Amino acid sequence: MPSTKIYNFKSLFRVTFKKFKKNSIAIIYIIFCYTQLIYTCVPSPGNGGPTNVTTTTTTTTTTTTTTTPSTSVSTTTESTATTSTLSTTTISEDCCPALNQSFQGTTFADGNLTLTYDSDTCRTFVDMYCTQPLEELSLYAAIVVNLENFMNYNFMNVTWNATCSNGVWLTGEPPLQIDVLQCLLTEPAT
Repeated sequence: MPSTKIYNFKSLFRVTFKKFKKNSIAIIYIIFCYTQLIYTCVPSPGNGGPTNVTTTTTTTTTTTTTTTPSTSVSTTTESTATTSTLSTTTISEDCCPALNQSFQGTTFADGNLTLTYDSDTCRTFVDMYCTQPLEELSLYAAIVVNLENFMNYNFMNVTWNATCSNGVWLTGEPPLQIDVLQCLLTEPAT
């Protein structure tokens, strides 16, 4: 009886190994794809727009002592001043303003759009990353420009980019000026 258990274990091991061997290429491909998504498609948080800068100035303590024949008076003064400054990004002809996700004019669900710029002071290039809020939804994500131009779509998440030219954002071929930018979600076509 014990030899049967060992034989069954050996056969189970052989069958499992053969199935893994047949599917190993697919498993390696899936691992490679997910690794690429993790390292290439995950955006860093955008830092565009106004920046709040807080400056603290502290003055030194001054002590004045006055002495009279019968009394001594001591005065101490200490003050702290805090100045808050709002600095804004200047937009020149070669730089573009920050893009915003629009939620207007559509019957599709809105996805999460992350915009990553090449610079906080002079934006000339932007990476767009559109994704669904929950992976288990299994929806398609699309980046749409001007309410009707589907620039790119893919299952679960999608990336796209745009460049700045003469103070306006352009994307696609032929170049299309971005007036309205959307990240939309839809169910797969059946």
